[in-house]
This record gives sequence, structure tokens and C-alpha cells, in this order.
Amino acid sequence: MRPLSLLGNLALQALAALLAFFAFRRWRPIVGGAALLVLGAAFAAVAWYLFLHGTWIALAAPLTIIAAAYLAFGLRSYLGESARKREMQRAFSRYVSPQVVDQIVANPERLALGGERREITVMFTDLRGFTKLSEKSSPEVVSKVLIRHFSAMTDVILAKQGTVVQFIGDAIMAFWGAPLDDREHALHAVEAAIAMQESMATLRAELEAEGLPHIYMRVGVNTCEAIVGNMGSTTRFAYTAMGDGINLGARLEGANKAYGTEILASGETVAKLRGRILMRRVDRVLVSGKTEAVDVFTPAVDPDLVDATAAAFAAYLRGDWREATDLYDRMCEWNPDDRIATSMRARIVELREGAAQMSQDGSVALDKL
Repeated sequence: MRPLSLLGNLALQALAALLAFFAFRRWRPIVGGAALLVLGAAFAAVAWYLFLHGTWIALAAPLTIIAAAYLAFGLRSYLGESARKREMQRAFSRYVSPQVVDQIVANPERLALGGERREITVMFTDLRGFTKLSEKSSPEVVSKVLIRHFSAMTDVILAKQGTVVQFIGDAIMAFWGAPLDDREHALHAVEAAIAMQESMATLRAELEAEGLPHIYMRVGVNTCEAIVGNMGSTTRFAYTAMGDGINLGARLEGANKAYGTEILASGETVAKLRGRILMRRVDRVLVSGKTEAVDVFTPAVDPDLVDATAAAFAAYLRGDWREATDLYDRMCEWNPDDRIATSMRARIVELREGAAQMSQDGSVALDKL
């Protein structure tokens, strides 16, 4: 027996390293494990063949190199995967709650391009007074105010298990019920809208202390079925929702201007609250291009006001102008700045005088408000 030369052993070790590199560089645990066994068996066969012909080689060295390469590439893949998961968590934590992030990381296939039909509650917000702020302040100040506003609102949305979809100028789009199921998506959305207005009051006080103009926020909330998912191209897409109900949510946000309200929610949303939040009847509106009217409500704290408004609107729908006027007059006595009562009272006056004609279902066109 004679040992293989040092140069020969080094050549075998280099060959083992080269083969291990090509076998394990694209990490697949099962395929890599099979390659590890095949390479080990191949070098063992070579060693046995040379042994039968009187040459002994240092087999431990190439086998150690192959095993070390398997472990090294496996460790690299594990660390890379962990880094990608952390990056995904950091990215999505800016849009959704930590619980949702954990589910997305555990099921990344849910982020494929395409959408699915889901029942969700969508929210749109917009700022009133922002144009005045932009005219009187420098771009740097406006940017800082927007960042403070978006940060405060996003914190509330995420705390209520919502998903921030996008920022559009000074507006926010968010929804509840996707990407994960949420049986209480309507409740969480309305709770978020109320909490966001409370946060806006704090922000206004801070801006006033800094000598900046007041800004106010309008919110529209609607529950609907929509197509939710990653929309766009194969190279660039965004997680969003599409459907008629989404457009209605955006329209309700703008309708706040007509009633002097801060939050308007559709009847679909209010029905799912099941009385857990006091909601005051505002009106019945008809969206352009639609044939079915939508009842709209706003959160309230006074149950007597809620009951009185419900009774007044019921009288309005059945054409009892006297009772409806008396009830709305009473609300105006309680609060002269009640825009809901004053607008409805003015409409009834027009109907009684023949200046306007009531629709069959008592609704008013949203684009005429």
C-alpha cells in the first residue's frame, strides 16, 4: 500500500469543494441532502477503488468539505430567509397590524397577483382646511403637518385591525376584512373613524398652539362586496380593492360637506353594528348611475337625539310634513348649528311650497347636495 501524494489529495479536496458548490448553491433541502449522499458515496467508491489497487487516500478531508459546504449553504439560506421575513414584516407593519403581518409571513402565497371577492368595510378620509394651510405655510411646514396627520391616523387604523391601502394627496384609503377575515370589520371601521376624529381634535389643538390654521377631516365608511388583492402588472402592483361599493365609500366622504358631519356611514355598515354604536339617521341618498338609494348615518352620543331624528325622518318619508317639521324644529332649538336638522327642514319647506318634488323612495340625488 502507498498513500496518494499530497498534490493528489489536494486535487481531490478541490474537486470536492467544486462539486459541492454546484450541488448546493441553489439551496433546496431535499435535493441538497440527496446530493450530499451521492457525493459522499462517489468519493467513497473512488477511495475503495484506489484501495483495491494499492493506493490509500485521505477520505475524511473531501467528505468533511462536502458536509461543511452543505451546512454552510443551508445556514446561508436560513439567514437569507429570515432576513426576507424580517423585511416583509417591516414593510407590511407600515400598512397592517402585527397580527396580520404574522399571517402574511406565514402564508406568503396570499400576496400573489390577482384578487378575490370579499366582504369588507372601506373608509375614505379627506382634509378640510388643507388648502388654506398650504397657501399660508411653506412646503416644509405642510409636509410636516401631513406626516403628523398620517402618522396619527395610521396608528388608529392599525390599532383597530385595519389595512392602510394608500395615501392620495391629503386623503387616506383603508379597509377592514382583508387580507385576513374579520367578522367585525364594520364595527372596527366605525370605531376607528370615531377614534380618528378624536385624534384630529388633539392635532388641531397642537396646530393652533403653533399658530397654524385648523384642519378638519371628513370620513366616509361603507360595507360592501369587493374584489380585493394585488392589482397591477406582473412587475409592479398594489394591494387594493375595487368595486361599486368602494366608490360609494369615497362619495360618502364628500357628502359630509352637505350635512356638516364629520363621519358618514352607509346603512349596510350600520346594520352590521347591531346597535353597539349609536348612529343618527342623516338622510337617504341616491348615487349617480344607481337605482337603489342608500341610507346614511353618523355617530352620535345622545340617544334622545337619535330617536327624535329617526322619528322625524320616518314622518318625512310618509309625507307628514307637520310632524317632521316640528321634530326638526325641536332639534334646531337644542342645537342651532345642527346642519342635519336645518338641511332637512329646508327641504321640507321646498316640498310643501311645491318648489321641489319628493322622489318615490324619499331619496335625494347625491350629486345635487
